[in-house]
Amino acid sequence: MGDFIVSARKYRPQTFDTVVGQKSITSTLKNAIKNEHLAQAFLFCGTRGVGKTTTIGKITRKFLQADRSVLLVAADTFRAAATSQLKIWGERNEVRVIAQQEGADPSAVVYDAMSVARSREYDVVLVD
Repeated sequence: MGDFIVSARKYRPQTFDTVVGQKSITSTLKNAIKNEHLAQAFLFCGTRGVGKTTTIGKITRKFLQADRSVLLVAADTFRAAATSQLKIWGERNEVRVIAQQEGADPSAVVYDAMSVARSREYDVVLVD
């Protein structure tokens, strides 16, 4: 039993901070809200296949029904189909999606999206 615990700790996967740069993304979102340039921002994180993108699509519809303007951000630049899936949800809900090429820096995508959100005065930003 003790060997298993040591092995589990030894092979622990990288954290979100080191893989995606959560600190950069989170600070960009916090600054946008703090400076009152943005009403709400949500960062969706989780393992592959749990339904983050689908949830974003459904939540987008709820915000639109509440008469809020929504901007979607495709910051999952490492998963091949992530951007295209979010764009499909953007088309379904008739909202803008900010995206860059596959492999781009996720925090750069969020930074660009916050600039758009501020200039166009979006109420809600949903980051995948």
